[in-house]
Amino acid sequence: MPRRISAMTDTASKPLLTRKPDWLKRRLPSGESFNQVRELIESGRLHTVCQEAKCPNIWECYSHRTATFLIMGERCTRNCRFCSVSPGLPEPLDPGEPGRVAEAVERMGLKYVVVTSVTRDDLPDGGAAHFAATIGEIRRRLPGAEIEVLIPDFQGDPSALATVLVARPNVLNHNIETVPRLYPQVRPQADYRRSLELLRRSCALAPKIPTKSGLMLGLGEKPEELRRALLDLREAGCRILTLGQYLQPSPEHLPVEVYVPPDEFEKWRMAALELGFSEVASAPFVRSSYHAKESFQRLTRSAPGNSKEMNTPYSSRNRTVMNDSPLIWAEIDLNAIANNVRELRRRTRPQARLMAVVKANGYGHGAAEVARTALANGAEWLGVARLPEAVALREAGLAAPMLVFGYTPPADAVRLIDYDLRQCVYSLEAARAYSAVAEARGRKIRVHLKVDTGMGRLGMVPAAAGGSNPGHAVDEGFIREATAVARLPGLEAEGIFTHFAASDSADRSYARRQLALFIGVVSALRANGLEFELRHAANSAAVIAMPESHLDLVRPGIAVYGLKPSAEVSLSGIFLKPAMALKTRIIHLKPVPAGTCISYGMTYCTPQLTVVATVPAGYADGFRRQFSSKGEMLVHGRRVPVIGRVCMDLTMLDVSAVPEARVEDEVVIFGRQGAESISADDLAHELGTINYEIVCDVTARVPRVYTSRRST
Repeated sequence: MPRRISAMTDTASKPLLTRKPDWLKRRLPSGESFNQVRELIESGRLHTVCQEAKCPNIWECYSHRTATFLIMGERCTRNCRFCSVSPGLPEPLDPGEPGRVAEAVERMGLKYVVVTSVTRDDLPDGGAAHFAATIGEIRRRLPGAEIEVLIPDFQGDPSALATVLVARPNVLNHNIETVPRLYPQVRPQADYRRSLELLRRSCALAPKIPTKSGLMLGLGEKPEELRRALLDLREAGCRILTLGQYLQPSPEHLPVEVYVPPDEFEKWRMAALELGFSEVASAPFVRSSYHAKESFQRLTRSAPGNSKEMNTPYSSRNRTVMNDSPLIWAEIDLNAIANNVRELRRRTRPQARLMAVVKANGYGHGAAEVARTALANGAEWLGVARLPEAVALREAGLAAPMLVFGYTPPADAVRLIDYDLRQCVYSLEAARAYSAVAEARGRKIRVHLKVDTGMGRLGMVPAAAGGSNPGHAVDEGFIREATAVARLPGLEAEGIFTHFAASDSADRSYARRQLALFIGVVSALRANGLEFELRHAANSAAVIAMPESHLDLVRPGIAVYGLKPSAEVSLSGIFLKPAMALKTRIIHLKPVPAGTCISYGMTYCTPQLTVVATVPAGYADGFRRQFSSKGEMLVHGRRVPVIGRVCMDLTMLDVSAVPEARVEDEVVIFGRQGAESISADDLAHELGTINYEIVCDVTARVPRVYTSRRST
């Protein structure tokens, strides 16, 4: 075996550093180019990992006018014991930072850019949208630039990863850093399997974007452990590998266990190539971005089909192109969610709390991400329809009070206790079953009694013989049953609520009768000794148009997502922003002669020479088959018609009126593009349905990509 110089001594209770071997000695930074780069970084109020992480290659990189940009501040929410970046509470994101990074890249004349970040577990998307914005700004200034991103693990959030991938970096890098046995000492807040899954998912979502990872040697890893880690990376699809010597940044950091000599690094390089890595950099001073440009260029030179014809007009090609990012995605603007919650909070009476309803995966927007944003902007409660939705939110780290509106089987009631959830109750039978489960555990389940004042759906009926007609008085039988529920020993009757059937109508007289009956119910129960901490009735329409219904808590749903409850609800005095846009790309273009039949059933034939664009969006994604030959999408800010039948995975468009259309151009199914827009309401009107259905129809196979752009 090659000699390995130990940095440990057995003569003391803690490790002592020996002198570094000769192969780890480097000259101090100096020189005109070094100073110019340093001044440019400092004048732009930017950070580089070269400085913050005390990289030993800073002299070489700065002298060659390159740097790895560190975005999102200089403080990290994690405290990895190998890293010199300062831990602590980070500053808020700087929206001007992506532009300043792009300006610095332009001034440095870079053709290959590496961007990394501190870990931002405090942000709903982990900073993914900030990465995407930085990539976008660099591409705007330097369209030909090649960009590598070194990303954190985003706590395993696949939507955050998709947000970065849709911005189309040239390389996606995520370091596993060390072998799994050493994670508790080296990366206590990270997870080895989670990092591998991120790399694996990146390959699945964007197979044309090569993935890259790296490890530090000298932390005490064993050869068999290192080889297993390399095999894990290859199984995850990783193609580019970096191996370098760990160097202790300060006495407070982990000590170096072993200094690995250059010849052993070379042996590991050869072993990695034999395992199937396409590019391997392995030497003592190698770091994640070390000679990154050269590695990428060697990789692309050796890859088949690397022509640049993507920018040629459609008339010169007639083929399908593989994308480097998701082919269809739902873009969710979290700033719009934040704005909408703040507007609803402003509209709500001060004494009432606000519950953000995030059922049905946040109306298709992503429940966890919406919930985090809502709670950060004025919401205090969360509402879901079913127990598994609530459990998923708890397991995603959401600790806010949470009410399950729907039925939970008594067999699952123990989970209400385990996950600290509130449950809707509307029958004495179910209430008794919940109480028995709670008593057996020595606990109580907090419940909200649901009253059917006129919806005819779920709820205890308070009227005598007239069903749920809100014109009837409160029945004595109802009072006895509600009292029995509230006094069960295993339950805590925290709240009472009802739901409006027509608060989104121009004529709200029925809703007002419902409200009057509900107030009467509460008064009658109070007269019988029952008091509830929380009375609630107001949905989105009532929050906006019926302030008298706000009571102790309001439950906006569709308005959280920036959509009108109905066409009959005026938004005067409240400014809501739609949060979702559904987008895809052109994957095929071809001119076809007159008389060409398009799609199944030959229901559409071209009346003249037509340029047909195929997009990977179909009814399996939520774009309904009813749009066949009558829907529209946006290409280059212009409406273009759907032609032929919508297929499961594909739809065809007539783009003859858009001569600049190209393969991989963005196509908007609903949302804004330039000065033109197609709204969820437009699609709903075409189908004779409601906007709720349009956004909820976007299926699970469509990645949700979260942005934090400033909406205007």
